[in-house]
Amino acid sequence: MADTKKPWIEGPYELIKPSKTGATAGTKQTGAEAVATEMVLIHNILIRGINAVHRQAINVATKGTDKDKKDFANYGYQWSVTVHSHHSMEETAIFPKIAEQTGVANIMDTNLEEHTAFEAGLNEYQAYLTEVKEGRVELDGEKLIKLIDNVMPILHKHLVNEVDTLLSLKQYDDRCDLEKIFRDEVGKALNMAMKDSGYRNNLLPLLFNSHDKSYENGVWMDFPPMPWVAMLAIRWLFCRTHADWWRFAPCDSTCYPQELPFA
Repeated sequence: MADTKKPWIEGPYELIKPSKTGATAGTKQTGAEAVATEMVLIHNILIRGINAVHRQAINVATKGTDKDKKDFANYGYQWSVTVHSHHSMEETAIFPKIAEQTGVANIMDTNLEEHTAFEAGLNEYQAYLTEVKEGRVELDGEKLIKLIDNVMPILHKHLVNEVDTLLSLKQYDDRCDLEKIFRDEVGKALNMAMKDSGYRNNLLPLLFNSHDKSYENGVWMDFPPMPWVAMLAIRWLFCRTHADWWRFAPCDSTCYPQELPFA
């Protein structure tokens, strides 16, 4: 469990409360509310991940070894790849299907425009960490924080707005099964992604290591919904491949808070 004497990752960027979608521990939601709740969960994973980078950037840069800096750069870089991957799946699979099933062609256009709004800042952040992890430049914690603070206000606003958009789709619950759309499209994307060793070893562990099962009295204790054997394989195989990267993550491979080594 995280050491309460050290700052953890509830900030600087605020997590999205489950109350936004009406989610509570032990309740079963359906339709648009269920989709919005799952999106809150995923977006909080992204927010925790970047908060961990933000919290540790200065100390890794000033106190860390060369290996610490390279591992940290790889961790921060994989976060940006995860954001790109998440939004690519939305743009190519989930959003088009929602438009098709609701019969409203431009229903997700505002969210697509928001993707464009933070793309340049995210790419700049990613390019810098590419240089650091490849040894072309030294890690500068203050510069990294500036890059984060350049993109995150826009990205964070989008992460909140997208949940509101999904909640507004409740009006279509009687004509299409939005929960099925989401699960089918995500399922297809994940089945394809799992064939890629880069996804299995680089992105999947980041998702596990940024999900907090204890958050808000365990409201998302049962996530991710997969057999225990699969969970064990992920923890013992994929999370170990780059274990040195995930020591900077907010949670361990069992999805519970861990101490940030450079907070």
